[in-house]
Amino acid sequence: MYSIKDAEQMTGITKQNIRYYEKQGLLKPVRNRENDYREYSDEDIRRLKIIRLFRMLDMPLEEIRKLLEHQLSLPEAVSAQQERLQKEREQLTDAIHFCSRITDQDLDSLNVEDYLGQMGDEEKRGAVFSDFLNDFARVYRAETERAFTIHPDTMCLNPREFTDALFAYANENHLDLTVTKEGMNPEFLLNGIEYTASRSFGRFGAVIHCEMKHPEDYMPEGMPQKRYSRISFFLRSLVGIVLFLYIFLVTVRSTEDLIAVIPAAVLLIAYFYYVFHVK
Repeated sequence: MYSIKDAEQMTGITKQNIRYYEKQGLLKPVRNRENDYREYSDEDIRRLKIIRLFRMLDMPLEEIRKLLEHQLSLPEAVSAQQERLQKEREQLTDAIHFCSRITDQDLDSLNVEDYLGQMGDEEKRGAVFSDFLNDFARVYRAETERAFTIHPDTMCLNPREFTDALFAYANENHLDLTVTKEGMNPEFLLNGIEYTASRSFGRFGAVIHCEMKHPEDYMPEGMPQKRYSRISFFLRSLVGIVLFLYIFLVTVRSTEDLIAVIPAAVLLIAYFYYVFHVK
């Protein structure tokens, strides 16, 4: 039998992801009766390696579960994943081909309405252009759940005031809260998700900072970690992008000004393209 540290070393899967796969029902290690630690068998290690193999092929967890539970045969699972990857490649090809349609030489002559209309037609036929907006919304919701702040009515000078502030927030937002550890750094469950909290003081009083204990366990369904990370980074850098666009619009007054900012604009477009197409 192996510990979770051993399992991590033997499979190349982090302990956090191993726990996540357990929560998703892909793995059921036994517990040591004396210390309640997880213990992994050779079969568990093999299952983890199988999970890693097909996650590297971007296979959805639900498909991997069906494969492990023999609800799908190996040829069926591989064929289905091949079809999904083929569809993604076709979607990426759609976007590449659309870039070739933009033949305008400068922004003044760019027929934005026409291109947007063409994209809208492509979206109706199942093209990729709306995917980023959908994923953006999903990542935004996940990020707001991973960490958030509360501005309580009191200064939270003791554990009781801290707990009361948490319950007030939960009641106001119709959330199910259970405090599992009181104190000035309390721990709690919010709609079944584990959080820790801390307190600081700002110009307008106390501020409570809440963070998930295991944010890696709460990825949007079916979204690869790489794509989530890129869109999350995009969210955090959005303020800088908006500022750049504002400066761009304010400073461009002539053709010479436009030429001067073209390199920065190209970098920005490349950044959008990179985020947009990461899977």
